[in-house]
Amino acid sequence: SWNSSSDPLIFTHLSDIHIANYKGINKYRNLFRTVKKLGANFHLITGDIADDYKKALHPKVGKQNNKDWKYYKELIDTELYNETIIEIAGNHDMFGVISPFKTDYGFLDVSRTFKRNNTKTLRDFWIKTVNIEGINFILLNPYSFPVVHPPYIYYPHTPKKFLNLLEREIN
Repeated sequence: SWNSSSDPLIFTHLSDIHIANYKGINKYRNLFRTVKKLGANFHLITGDIADDYKKALHPKVGKQNNKDWKYYKELIDTELYNETIIEIAGNHDMFGVISPFKTDYGFLDVSRTFKRNNTKTLRDFWIKTVNIEGINFILLNPYSFPVVHPPYIYYPHTPKKFLNLLEREIN
């Protein structure tokens, strides 16, 4: 048995999952089941949750794909249903997003961290501090809106306003 007063905090870190509905959900189900079996205190998922491409063919034009987000929601609701999850968006999660508050942006509909009821302003979306067992995680979504489609959004270009808010959050 685990003694949290003397043993370290354990968490998983998933990044670049790229859930793509055209690959089928079972490919990802095994990953999430393995993560659950590790018995971590919480799970950190750092971007590119959805692939947001409709097919594997070229040329690729990425845009919000609700089926990818539906698969992600199903996976966390079934395989990690009672687990603490911290998520941030990656560039694939942002393809073609006019505003994070539009109803066609899937991340806010499925995220356990950034939800429509706790993410009302751009500041709420850009920077959020989450405390888990005494550890502060400063979560960053440094995107300017509207966000372009690939291949132009490989790296976000953070506005000065974002950097000022981050400095205040750290202080």
